Amino acid sequence: MASRTLRHMRELLPRGSASSGRRRATAFVGALALTAMLIAGCGSGSQIVTPSISGQSLFGAFAGYGWNGDVRQVSAVTVVPRIASSSPDGIAATWIGAEGVVNQSFSAPFVQVGINEWRMPAGSFESQDSYFAFWSSKAAGFHPRRMFGVKPGDAVRLSLTLRSGRWTIYALDETSGKRARLSVAADSPAPYDQAIWTQEDPTNSTTSRQVSYPTLSGVRFSQMQVDGLTPSARALQLTWMSEGLNTLGPTSARAGSFDVTQVHPSAEGLHYERMVVTEDLAATVFDSGFETWSSKTPARRIKAGSLRFARALEQQMTGLRRYHWSANVRALIARMTEITRKTRQAVLWLAAHPSAYLTQAQNAFGREPIDQLRHVSLLIKARLHIAVSDLGVAALADYVHAEGS
Repeated sequence: MASRTLRHMRELLPRGSASSGRRRATAFVGALALTAMLIAGCGSGSQIVTPSISGQSLFGAFAGYGWNGDVRQVSAVTVVPRIASSSPDGIAATWIGAEGVVNQSFSAPFVQVGINEWRMPAGSFESQDSYFAFWSSKAAGFHPRRMFGVKPGDAVRLSLTLRSGRWTIYALDETSGKRARLSVAADSPAPYDQAIWTQEDPTNSTTSRQVSYPTLSGVRFSQMQVDGLTPSARALQLTWMSEGLNTLGPTSARAGSFDVTQVHPSAEGLHYERMVVTEDLAATVFDSGFETWSSKTPARRIKAGSLRFARALEQQMTGLRRYHWSANVRALIARMTEITRKTRQAVLWLAAHPSAYLTQAQNAFGREPIDQLRHVSLLIKARLHIAVSDLGVAALADYVHAEGS
């Protein structure tokens, strides 16, 4: 289950420095879903789907690693992947970035630099491939800014450096010698507290569906650095990408290097993830209302929103109880079921006493072990070898607007 507010609504582990325990609005790519890495009409971010088709984008649109802490510098080297000759048309992106905390408007400070890999129709019977370095930021409208063309097999060094309120964005093709450097103002004085190294299957901003992802040769990041140091493997949080019926994810990070390859989650892991996606979407809608309700909010709206979330929690409890879980997670599942039951009781209390929201609801939820539920869910995913999923902030916003009370 997600935690109580938009700032706390997604499950994640603290990463980076020991003092960096501040929770974020999404799994590590949070506001990066707002970036537009494509041609006009498309935007990046993971696809939001209703639970009935959640398997299509079960793990979101990003495969890679994130790191939490005070981010002043991010860098890596990547080799431009080749689109296979047999690949259908599609768009992919390989990039590094830095972002800040997502706010209630589903926005956050953000900057990125990377490589786009496109195969687009060029005529009636043929397609044209295009590879180029690009950068983007929130101030740039999240649209890609082309830097220079690259070729498959080229080693490209990417870096972002923050000094005196400005980001220096740098890309060097170490094979051809092409390079570009520019300086842009940081989006806000708020801290950038997450570094990202990721492969993306972008999303069409009109349909909120992931575009076709091309068949690529190996995707690899090496020489990863944040704030001038190689991040330790245990300080990194991984995410997986759902691409059609396949799931892609990073290999173990070793000495600052990893590949993106196909992964094979177990049937038990997939069942758990589907259940979590269903409840997480409902929690997102509830959290957005919970943050904005006031004494002027009609009681019927608070009641309707609370009952809707309570039904999702009931559905989760049913799924937890009916599945034959392995001994590896059975005790944790029992613990999660009990915490879900208590959380549902708190939500039902709010539905029955909506007029008491301002003086009692916050205290009622404060007594419920919502953070425990998030923590237990992470433990279960670790036991099942399931990555933390990312549904993407832009698409989450669309979902809230469509489903919210």
